[in-house]
Amino acid sequence: MQTMITDGDSASLFAERIGDWGERCALVTEDGVRVTYAELEARCVASQAHLPARRQVVALEASNDVETITAYLCALRAHCPVILLEPGAMGRDARIANTFRPHALWHDGRWSALSDPSTIAPHPDLCILLSTSGTTGSPKLVRLSQRNIESNARSIAQYLGLGPDERAITTLPFHYSFGMSVVNSHLAAGAALLLTARSVTQEEFWAFFDREGGTSLSAVPYTFELLDRTGFRDSHHPTLRYLAQAGGKLPADRVMAYAQWAQDKGTRFYVMYGQTEAAPRMAYVPPESILNHPGTIGIPIPGGAIRLINSDGNPVEAVDSPGELVYTGPNVMLGYGIEPADLAKGREVNELRTGDLACRNADGLFYIIGRMNRFSKMFGLRIALDEVENELRKRGHQSLVAGNDACVAIAVLLPADCEQVTRFVSEHYGLPRGAIHAYEVAALPTLSSGKFDYRSVLSQAEARAVAPTARSYASLIELYTDVMELADVRAGDSFHSLGGDSLHYVALSLAIEDYLGVLPENWEALPISTLEGFARRAASVAPAQAPRRGVGWIVIAACLLFVIGELLLQVRSHLRTGRSVFRFAAGESTMVTNAETGLLTFRPNLRLKARQKGGVSLAINSLGLRSDEIPATPAPGELRIAVLGASTVAGAYTPTNEETFSGRLQSLLRERFPNRPVNVINAGIHGMGLDDMRRMLTLVVAKLSPGMVIIYPGFNDMGTLCAGARRDPTVMGLPTPKLPSWVLSNSLVSLNTVTLRQHPGVGRVVTEADFADYTRQLNELVQAVKDRHMQPVLVTVARAFFGAPRQEQERLAQTALFFNPCLDLDGVLASGEVMNDTIRKMGARHGVPVVDLAVGLPGGKRYFVDTSHFNVAGDRMVSELLRDALFTIPETRAWLEKPAQ
Repeated sequence: MQTMITDGDSASLFAERIGDWGERCALVTEDGVRVTYAELEARCVASQAHLPARRQVVALEASNDVETITAYLCALRAHCPVILLEPGAMGRDARIANTFRPHALWHDGRWSALSDPSTIAPHPDLCILLSTSGTTGSPKLVRLSQRNIESNARSIAQYLGLGPDERAITTLPFHYSFGMSVVNSHLAAGAALLLTARSVTQEEFWAFFDREGGTSLSAVPYTFELLDRTGFRDSHHPTLRYLAQAGGKLPADRVMAYAQWAQDKGTRFYVMYGQTEAAPRMAYVPPESILNHPGTIGIPIPGGAIRLINSDGNPVEAVDSPGELVYTGPNVMLGYGIEPADLAKGREVNELRTGDLACRNADGLFYIIGRMNRFSKMFGLRIALDEVENELRKRGHQSLVAGNDACVAIAVLLPADCEQVTRFVSEHYGLPRGAIHAYEVAALPTLSSGKFDYRSVLSQAEARAVAPTARSYASLIELYTDVMELADVRAGDSFHSLGGDSLHYVALSLAIEDYLGVLPENWEALPISTLEGFARRAASVAPAQAPRRGVGWIVIAACLLFVIGELLLQVRSHLRTGRSVFRFAAGESTMVTNAETGLLTFRPNLRLKARQKGGVSLAINSLGLRSDEIPATPAPGELRIAVLGASTVAGAYTPTNEETFSGRLQSLLRERFPNRPVNVINAGIHGMGLDDMRRMLTLVVAKLSPGMVIIYPGFNDMGTLCAGARRDPTVMGLPTPKLPSWVLSNSLVSLNTVTLRQHPGVGRVVTEADFADYTRQLNELVQAVKDRHMQPVLVTVARAFFGAPRQEQERLAQTALFFNPCLDLDGVLASGEVMNDTIRKMGARHGVPVVDLAVGLPGGKRYFVDTSHFNVAGDRMVSELLRDALFTIPETRAWLEKPAQ
């Protein structure tokens, strides 16, 4: 039975109790102004005369300053419903004013009466009205009651442990629901707010924070990009007690990084989930759980409840089973306001169907796996993609709009003006141009069913975005003008003086780094003319000449060091893996060519035990696979799965067979099915491409009769793009050492001089045409699996540099750049996107499941050893992601759970 939410019995609003905190500090400004709660109440009383004589709707352009917060509290105390708007919103877009006709507007530090106000009396419970989309000019408003606001403020204060000694700094816009909740929850707890409009990238922000003893910082995912670029985790802020994140999904690797940092620092890190329709918090991850569950949204806030329902509205109770996330609690909105008459209505909603597809894990924490409705959440803003599409159509642009939490992708039908489309979406929805990828198409892409192919729109935009298409600028003034979208930029201007904000910070910093070749320290405050000086100085530096004396001794010393280093490398390799020149000399190579199949495999029945902790222990079966010895005929009811791939599947850096991701998947499935035989065959061999995998399937794996084949294609086939490039000195830049293949120093030196070998500017614009053979071979492999009546599952390829900052991408991509010398970093990124998109399209062509590991597994050194090889933690995470996907996808779940024969 559904519980009805009532609003009339709520306790008094926090705004009416501010005087209870007396002389405690309420507000602090950068210039040293301090306002106590008693003074704040007196200011509210004095300002009330400027409000309508009777209870009416007012609008407030909300800034983080003393006067605006006073006006906000004054309106709440007078029970005048408040429309919270971005500063300057009423001047830019009259839709709110024309639709709801408020009686007064707070703007530029004062109340102004508005002409032609509405005659409709607002409902007694109505308290705050917030925009529900990316633009604060949207005429669709969320109607929040006094009880919604008060209950959510109390819940937040409870799970964050807020008290009067807290001092939160304002990192978020006040008009944004997350920013509003910070103000509400801290004032409800008698805490202090440190008021600033500065960015976290500015030294003055942190000077103010430390001077005033700031205790917390609230941030959206984009803020963490800024924090990472400024070296926040290496800085020291002694009074900081916790960080809180909401406003969109933070990548799991970044969650782990900040959770570990918080643990090391003795602070707390909260990941939270919410929607404006819930005033806005609905769930949070307790700090003690976050390291073990970095991809979850946690548990309901105090007083709230979450359940999952299927498409028929029935409850979903099973662990790790998907359903729509439904929230109930006293903070659920009254309903939407679309026209003036809506503001007179009471409660129309008793539960919030979020449109998010979620699961509950075994520990009772919820995690989001997708969205049922089409919208993107970027920079803390929710962008309704259908709305963007409709607005463009009204303006004569036939287009499809897709997106994720990183970009809005727009395919525009020819003839098209992509610059005009980008400018409109940027200005209308408050997004930086760098987050909008518009491109021309001759026909809007469709699926075989005739429906529009939104996945293709997004993948094509992502591929184009990483291809080397960055425009070159004649000057930094031109660069600033374009990136910051300003008309008047001069040599004496800086990022700060031009009013730069966090939305443009990353895009501009990347553009400057590309222009100069380096990002100067404190570039935000430097005049453009000074930054231009960096480019001139770099161009004028002459290459240093090496001293000529002692050259002979230097050569002799270098040779000795080389010999000693090579010997040490061989000894270490022999001790750790049993693979070295010593075994090569004895004719005991780890890899052999099978005389029957012609396939290169591990030496059958090989056993290499690690002689040193952390070494690799190879246990090879009679077929030459790093897998258990498995009978040719499956046992009755047995679940038998094969994993096809190359060195990543084989576990190039994984200590034991059991710790490869196929070995871990086998363990996880055996836990799930304790009464059934389960075997997962690791059919990964170093260096295999798709054609090799097809032969491995037909000549070896098929004889073991697996019911399911998981295909992890890897990136070895990318090497066909650069055939012969290693022999081209114009590409390699430096000569390649001509040493025997068994010399480990050869590979070590080559791999660590990629940046010297990569000729500046060498790269390729990669298209699907470059991978015609790859597409054909993948099609033949999938068809070969189907022809043998096995269930194929395709997996996109994860990369270490996915989602990483540019500098880290360069470091993590060194191996890929070495093996693909005709590509620069952008070429490698683009190639990977094309290959992964080919995998996705192949799944759609054959109607087989695709596990999008390229999106699901975060990049970075936490899970990767190099470009594409997992470490132990990576193998563990991949096995869990595969397990979860197999029980989420209907076809694979049905195969796994079919009754034992």
